Amino acid sequence: MQRRALGILLGMLALGPASTARPDAYRPPPRQTAVEEVTVTARRRAEDIQDTPISITALTEKDLAERGLSRLDDIARYTPNLQFEQAAGSQNSARVQIRGVGTNDPISTRDAGVGVYIDDVYVARAQGLLLPLLDIERVEVLRGPQGTLYGRNTIGGAVKVVTRKPSDELEGAAFVRLGNFDALETQGVLNLPLVPGRVAARVSLATALRDGFSENEQIDQETDDRQLLAGRAQLRVLASEQLELLFAAEQSRAHTAGRGGKCRFRPDAVAARDPNGVVAAASNFLGADDACNASRMLDPHEFLSPVNGHIKNDTWGLTGTATFETSAFTAKSISAWRRQESGGAYDISFSPVPIGQARAKMGQQDQVSQELQLTGLALDSRLVWTSGLYFFYEKTTPSRTDVLVVFDLCRNAPVFCSLSFNSNLGTRVAASAAYGQATYSLSDRLRLTAGLRRSLEAKQFQQFSFKFADAALNPSPNPADTLQIKLTDRFRAWTPHLNASFDLTPNAMLFATYSKGFKSGGFNGRPAANSPETLEPFSQERLHSFELGVKTTWPEHALRANATLFHGDYKDIQQTILSSDIRSGAFAARVENAAEATLRGAEIELEALPYEGLALHAGIGLIDAAYRDLEFSRPVNDPITGAPLDNSEVDFFNTPTFTGTFGASYTLPALERIGSLSLQAFWRHQTRVTFGPTSSTLEQGAYGLLSLRTALALPDGRTELALWVENALDRRYLNDGVNFEDGFASSLAFYGAPRTFGLEIRRRF
Repeated sequence: MQRRALGILLGMLALGPASTARPDAYRPPPRQTAVEEVTVTARRRAEDIQDTPISITALTEKDLAERGLSRLDDIARYTPNLQFEQAAGSQNSARVQIRGVGTNDPISTRDAGVGVYIDDVYVARAQGLLLPLLDIERVEVLRGPQGTLYGRNTIGGAVKVVTRKPSDELEGAAFVRLGNFDALETQGVLNLPLVPGRVAARVSLATALRDGFSENEQIDQETDDRQLLAGRAQLRVLASEQLELLFAAEQSRAHTAGRGGKCRFRPDAVAARDPNGVVAAASNFLGADDACNASRMLDPHEFLSPVNGHIKNDTWGLTGTATFETSAFTAKSISAWRRQESGGAYDISFSPVPIGQARAKMGQQDQVSQELQLTGLALDSRLVWTSGLYFFYEKTTPSRTDVLVVFDLCRNAPVFCSLSFNSNLGTRVAASAAYGQATYSLSDRLRLTAGLRRSLEAKQFQQFSFKFADAALNPSPNPADTLQIKLTDRFRAWTPHLNASFDLTPNAMLFATYSKGFKSGGFNGRPAANSPETLEPFSQERLHSFELGVKTTWPEHALRANATLFHGDYKDIQQTILSSDIRSGAFAARVENAAEATLRGAEIELEALPYEGLALHAGIGLIDAAYRDLEFSRPVNDPITGAPLDNSEVDFFNTPTFTGTFGASYTLPALERIGSLSLQAFWRHQTRVTFGPTSSTLEQGAYGLLSLRTALALPDGRTELALWVENALDRRYLNDGVNFEDGFASSLAFYGAPRTFGLEIRRRF
């Protein structure tokens, strides 16, 4: 199938009407002399980004192509205070944070802290969010709580993907990218006007193949690979002058070997909790330490594990949008269904000795959403209003997960030989909301906005699990360690939004915003029969955010400069706590509303064209995220000293105090028979982060990544050739980790991609 798709795309590259212009009649397109005007729909209506009084970054189709972005998480390299990366252990799951707010656990019982929307349809699960940027019009990143117009689990912000819609022109495009690690990516787009002015269709297809850049030396398996097939089909029908219907269907299939990681063992943590040395002398802990040391001596992208990892993720989606316009109002209905199936096998220790592995059978998640929206103008167009009703239903079909944790204690301390868990869990969520927002122009320069949303959610969680002390995965369970539960709870929130914007000049706007966001509560997806506190539900998070910002466009549109200051009061933060007794094998993971924090910082974005053909870019994110209070129902102590942790010693997960992107692109004067050559360089820098709030083994120091691209636009005006390289300096850096130090005296570290480079061809016809 992949070869057939490549053949079709290569054929498309050669097709298309030949240019009828003679070479001496070629007129190259003018070089850029002004910053691009960008239209966004962050407030559910079309506005220029400079007229939208919120902190927002928008990457257009042109930006995505010129910077060589092929997957949704790539946008983090160009967006201040956004961390968008692969989740630990999976090639297909995403972890998204904005201004330090997000969720680092993709389990189905936890909701995201940043909402991801595809054509205004909320995508509930982190699995499958590493989407190909296939036929995208733009991506908008909305920072800060979006509690009124978006509402559900957008406490940190929203990432909004807007796809290209069918048009009345016959057109198409093809894209092929070749790279190291035998990488091959293809995309094809075809737009068909079926009935001129009435009916049009658009079809898009993407494939991605790449060998893994990590190597499991123990079983000779490549990991961190890519195998993707994705497609989208859309049909647009203009039923009347007032009614437009848009239907979309999409599917993706991503099957990979998963991620490769490093184990980082801490024997001092074992000794601290086992002063007599009984367990340490008798167990595989010391053997694990030696094994992790052996793995650590290898290249960061090489590791040792007996587990043959594989991850599968298949998604389907259907969306129907009806838009009815009159002179007084616009009514819109957005109906959507999405299904996701995921499963696989992966290591939870990344040690040459079989300490832990998980095997998840294919589970299914279904979601249905319906939104009714009404927008309009009133009072001689001085009042712009939006209102709506929203309904969402999600069901996760119980899926079986086997977790095998082996501590070979049989040699000298016959406590048990191994510990295994089997878990079947399912969830159901029903959410509804009503919202309204209005902007009133007090004068030609001053505007006030007020909005309010009421959200109601009902959740149900059920699980059957058991633990047994045997190396096999299918013995009879121990009745004392069997857990069968069914829990329900309800959550509700009012989330207001207040905003004032004032035009200092025709090209400069000052704005101030207060908004409240919430993230729904839920249930611990990893309860333990011998730990009653793990059965307790956790409540919703709340964030009160204040912003002060300025947006400016300078004369001749040669400079755009935007800046925002923010302050957030973050309460009832949901924290996951791992704990265990290494001598008894008792293991517990629990989620508690254990913390309060203050978030403050700034975003600065600059785009300048000092002279024709030269564009300069800068995006800076600053954040100071500090816990004010951190209390758990059971004490959380330092794994070595045993002393209670001080708030100042606990870092926010993966929250650098500084992120900065600095770039320059230059387009040379076009040559008549050669074309137009452009050169680009971008540097992304971030300061120290930690992936385990109390772990010294999961720290990543400051580092920077360099991206380079050279593109040649041929004289036909339809073809572009480009050479590109990412991580040009071949930096080795952590981009995720899991802290098991308090549970198993170990942690897992995952590295980002090494240097990648290649050639790409784009063709429009």
